[in-house]
Amino acid sequence: MGSENGICGAPSTDNEGRIAQPQALSWEADCLACDPFEGDFGGSGPGDGVLSDKMVWCRKSGECHTCAGEVAVSMRIRRRAEVYDGEFMRFAWCQPCCEAMAASGESPEAYEERIGLGQERRQAELAAGQGLTKASVDGAPPHPSEAP
Repeated sequence: MGSENGICGAPSTDNEGRIAQPQALSWEADCLACDPFEGDFGGSGPGDGVLSDKMVWCRKSGECHTCAGEVAVSMRIRRRAEVYDGEFMRFAWCQPCCEAMAASGESPEAYEERIGLGQERRQAELAAGQGLTKASVDGAPPHPSEAP
């Protein structure tokens, strides 16, 4: 038994290829104890609240809400569903961001770095989609070598 596919955090399988029921990883409870939206405003309307917040094995790839990286299939991730300002919202966080959330009680810098990474990735994606350079997104004039 075990994961032969080499994916970090991939679930173990039995001899017949079925996914074995995994034990909770040691950092998962600390991850779930972290409120990723602490300090944000809004969400105080009637009926607002968290519907589901749990650790799962990812079955469908997507984008991490914090770092904007890939949430890969077979990765151990956090999924959350909630009603916020009257709208149904779903979120997913990749395993590295979950581990940073888990460590945030002792080292908040780790999660803040993941947030910064997400901001950088989103700015780069925005710049690429608009044909901008990183310097022009940051507010600096583009370097002559970056002229279109």
